[in-house]
Amino acid sequence: MSPSSNDRVSPSRVTRFGRLACCALLWLLVPPVATQERPNPSGGVLTPERAAYDVTAYDLSLAVDPDSRRIDGTLEMTARLVGAAEELRLDLDGRLRVDAVRFDGRDVLFSHGDGRIMIPVPAAAQQGSEFTLEVDYGGAPRVAPRPPWDGGFTWARTADGSPWIATSCQGEGADLWWPCKDHPSDKPERFDLRIRVPTGLIVASNGRMLSETGHDDGTTTFHWHLDSPVSNYAVALNIAPYEVLSTDYTSVTGEDMPFLFWVLPENAEQGRGILPEFADHMRFYEELLGPYPFRSEKYGVVETPHLGMEHQTIIAYGNRYRRTGFDYDWLHHHELAHEWWGNLVTCRDWKDMWLHEGFGTYMQALYLESRFGPEAYAKEMGDKRASLNNRRAVAQRRTRDSKQVYFFSDGQFDNDIYMKGSWVLHSLRWLLGDEVFFEGLRRFAYPTEAHANATDGSQVRLVDTEDCRAIFEQVSGRDLGWFFDVYVRQPHLPRLEHHVNNEAQLTLQWETVLGEPFPMPVPVRIGGSGAEREIVRVEMPGGRAVIGPVWEGRAPVLDKPEIDPERRLLRWEYEFDNVLLPNGLKRVLLVGIDGCRPDALMAADTPVLDRLMANGAASLVAQTCAETSSGPSWSSLLTASWPDKHGVLDNDFAGARLDRHPPVFERAKSVRAELATASLVHWAPIHEHLAEGSDLSLSLDSDAAVAQRAVELLSDGDPDLLFLHFDEVDGAGHASGYGPDVPEYVAAIEQVDALLGQVVAALDERAAAHLWGDPEEDWLILVTTDHGGTDTGHGEDIPEHRTIFVIVSGDSAARGEIVPPPTIVDVGATILGHLGIEPMDSWELDGRPIGLER
Repeated sequence: MSPSSNDRVSPSRVTRFGRLACCALLWLLVPPVATQERPNPSGGVLTPERAAYDVTAYDLSLAVDPDSRRIDGTLEMTARLVGAAEELRLDLDGRLRVDAVRFDGRDVLFSHGDGRIMIPVPAAAQQGSEFTLEVDYGGAPRVAPRPPWDGGFTWARTADGSPWIATSCQGEGADLWWPCKDHPSDKPERFDLRIRVPTGLIVASNGRMLSETGHDDGTTTFHWHLDSPVSNYAVALNIAPYEVLSTDYTSVTGEDMPFLFWVLPENAEQGRGILPEFADHMRFYEELLGPYPFRSEKYGVVETPHLGMEHQTIIAYGNRYRRTGFDYDWLHHHELAHEWWGNLVTCRDWKDMWLHEGFGTYMQALYLESRFGPEAYAKEMGDKRASLNNRRAVAQRRTRDSKQVYFFSDGQFDNDIYMKGSWVLHSLRWLLGDEVFFEGLRRFAYPTEAHANATDGSQVRLVDTEDCRAIFEQVSGRDLGWFFDVYVRQPHLPRLEHHVNNEAQLTLQWETVLGEPFPMPVPVRIGGSGAEREIVRVEMPGGRAVIGPVWEGRAPVLDKPEIDPERRLLRWEYEFDNVLLPNGLKRVLLVGIDGCRPDALMAADTPVLDRLMANGAASLVAQTCAETSSGPSWSSLLTASWPDKHGVLDNDFAGARLDRHPPVFERAKSVRAELATASLVHWAPIHEHLAEGSDLSLSLDSDAAVAQRAVELLSDGDPDLLFLHFDEVDGAGHASGYGPDVPEYVAAIEQVDALLGQVVAALDERAAAHLWGDPEEDWLILVTTDHGGTDTGHGEDIPEHRTIFVIVSGDSAARGEIVPPPTIVDVGATILGHLGIEPMDSWELDGRPIGLER
């Protein structure tokens, strides 16, 4: 997507490491929310109705009428049935009507509502078979409120009053103007567009133009064909009385390829003047990353009434020939980057969109370095550093739709997938060195020579962040898990502490908020003065190093060392990331003991839990949800809503609506982005489904491992919200039986109490040594369970399964019995209450804070 050319603004941000944030410049200013009805976003959870088929081809025949501003036509989709489903879903915006649907040529019943066309699968259809769907549709499509960021059709006029039409739909999806499976994981292998417009207008679209056919009614049909897989949002119509310019261009492969620019006739002279620069941009990318991916079709640029977009083989260009920065056309350069990072290499889920935007943004810095020198590169990266939000992970683990990945829940634009993504690559370059780093870039674009030489569509790939990591690990021979975990999978920047002692020894120490290992080497300028000073690379095994008074046997003595003098490291920096912190930090430890009956708890010898109850409020008659299996119960606890909302009814998490009712980690961070959150669990589905928003999420293989990692985190890190899940009590119940008279079950509860004692001891030790110089901490400790059990099972709606316990302990807790008896959804609400977070009405929480002092 095109960055905005609007003035930069200062985003508010909160981090844990300082006092007052300086004004930071936001490069990407996003338009206000449009007042007209919002369309469905692209992507999101791939429901069975969309997962059941794989698209192989689209053929779109469409008449565009500029006078009435309407479209009418037929979409034919060819697909393979790859899964079981009673219905198939196509997406189409509700502003357009559907007149008929045909399955393999036969009319079928359908419904069209809420932006979805639902089509029954004929009983005779077999998995693995190919089928066609035809949809006759039409109407007045959504007018783009502010393209390209808020998309639809743009109906503009040229200087002489001729129609000038363009589509843009990245944020909303191509279903704004044609029926499709609107998900990034499914690209058609080929695409035909037969677009009929009034004669005199030209249609510039994707791929190769096969024909231009005039009709007796004063219209002309342009037939465009794509041989390579294409993302739905990268398909575009551009209609105007264009003049077509061309220039000679030979790819690095030695092939001559079409290089075309559709311009408005009044701008033809300016267009001819800028074509050599466009060709220079292309040469830069080919030499850096490998050949242009779609050279068998064309490279096209088309003048548009909006700023720009990376439509495959037909880049939308609306920068009006303006120069910026180092006197180059940044807009064209950015959109061209997406032919590699977006169209060749495509994220299969929007959650990994930084692979498009971060990589594309970093290409601009590399271009400036190659054409204008290292000073230009340094300035570009410095400008980008000023606008980081650090509110959430650059690459989130749970599926995201096209709106969620670009916007926070409060509506603010998240430019970190651009700017922080580019800085991740900047620091990865320092870590690996230029030779290895640039080889990794080329291999990520083209893993093999066969990919680089292909032009039949086999060069196009779907990827995710783990694929990116794997490529750089393969090229470098290094384990890069620690690098991606800190920089990409959680939002908090690492902090580099350093000091020189009286003996001229320099100590360097990396500190991360959640105590992750971070052996990032540090550049240090050492020496005497002037030419004697040099930059050395200090390796940091274990995240720490001590050097001096001489360096590897060399003089001179360390004298006023400069840490990271060329700013190669993405790290916490005072001028950007300093803010005021409140006096008294509110923090939460949430402990879940799976399958622990309250009566068995009281029968066990549990001195740690007894201490927590004595120092707070408790209930032994709290109630969980009626669906007393672990999936629904933990979902209710962590979302503060009942199963009718979050949709988890079993341990398979089928039908989950956790995107609309996310866990408390995500809710908390949507309001207080600076919070450091962690989830350490012994039951993997919690990690897989309920840890969204956790900066650190681990699935461990034993209760002892959970306790050990928690102690390490409380000793070496600085969490605000820490969730621990112990599973072996439930395991003992399944193996030996649930109840206070089962010795093995009671013994398992006592073992968890001992492990919890290790964690509480680590909390006690924090009072004497705050890692970041924080003010006094106010820890609220919540302990509860998800369900009970009888015999060796659970899952029934009976008292022995539904009755649970809740403990609320700490200085901010009330004392005594919690009355009236709480429910499991109250636990998440209590967490938010202690952290000072007022739930929004739109969250639709069912819980209420319990056990807190009024």
